Amino acid sequence: MGQRRTNGRQGAVKAIGRFRGLFKFTAHETGGAIAVEFALLALPFFLLTFAVLETASVFIGELTLENAVARVGRTVRTGEVAGAQLSSDDLRKRVCQAVPLRINCQKLSVDLRSYSRFSDIPTVIPMKDDALDVGSFTYEWGTPGQIMALRVFYEWPVHTDLMRTYLSNVPDGNHMLVAVDVFKTEPFQ
Repeated sequence: MGQRRTNGRQGAVKAIGRFRGLFKFTAHETGGAIAVEFALLALPFFLLTFAVLETASVFIGELTLENAVARVGRTVRTGEVAGAQLSSDDLRKRVCQAVPLRINCQKLSVDLRSYSRFSDIPTVIPMKDDALDVGSFTYEWGTPGQIMALRVFYEWPVHTDLMRTYLSNVPDGNHMLVAVDVFKTEPFQ
């Protein structure tokens, strides 16, 4: 009541004036110190930025492929794939549709097979002559109560040359994404 209310516009003008005052020193600087500082810090800044982005890209690719394989593996475990008698290409399409990222589905390799023991499931990437050995892959629907492994492989491109030496796990400089879902099939009919 006794207090006078200030106009919002006047307060904003004062705030902008104070903000400009923080950077007045840059207008008077003529020695080029800011340009030198930027030149010194730009290269490490951009290298670090690209390293973080490339690493995040590979991590997100791995994570989304793992989630897609887990979802599709559930359909194998419950007998949906065996009941529909899906082909290997149909299963690959299902995995590809479950990945929310844009990937080349033709480069997605699927290995679905049964094992007599959990310890028999391979833990290495099957490589032959510096390439993924897809000739050794099989496709089985499985029967009730069988130990199964759905293994999916995808070559994720690494775009930054600097990060290629650290992220690449195949000879051509890409990163092989591997997603595995191991389970014992349910007693489906």
